[in-house]
Amino acid sequence: MFTLKPYQEDCLDTLARYFKRLTALGTNAAPETAFVEMTRRPYHPVREFPGMPYICLHVPTAGGKTVLAANAIGIATHGEEADCAVRIDLNPKVKHWMRNLVRDNYGFALRIPDGYFFPDFVAELHDGRYLVVEYKGEHLEDTADTRSKEVVGKLWEGSSNGLCRFFMATKANIAAQFDSL
Repeated sequence: MFTLKPYQEDCLDTLARYFKRLTALGTNAAPETAFVEMTRRPYHPVREFPGMPYICLHVPTAGGKTVLAANAIGIATHGEEADCAVRIDLNPKVKHWMRNLVRDNYGFALRIPDGYFFPDFVAELHDGRYLVVEYKGEHLEDTADTRSKEVVGKLWEGSSNGLCRFFMATKANIAAQFDSL
């Protein structure tokens, strides 16, 4: 097993604090606000992807960037969501799947009272049906926002004449959800 060096741990801790702050802010200005708060430096968004969180972590040459990137995936996806992706990928009923883009012009969205939401994953099943999965960590399982999204997702599923499935997946129910496919 590879042991992270102290500077690598510091780098990943900073990334985790950044994502935690993004979540706490919960606004379109969150990437810039969180970055400026943490670094006291100006934020430079990626012009082609407005609103997408962007940070650059500087590590020394031969600093284990691949190891950092692998660990950063778990941090960025909160670990459990990455486990959900693995469960989708390994499911024999799934033909193709993708991480849904949270973009107005590109991602799959469902209408909710205050706008749209972009479920986490979209998949095509071998039998021709479509599966949409929204994953919620334990801290978000029982919120008004989660309940609203689940109602909308189930209405979408119900109006599809059996062509579409919607899962509001959690750590507690994910196995049963996928067993029901």
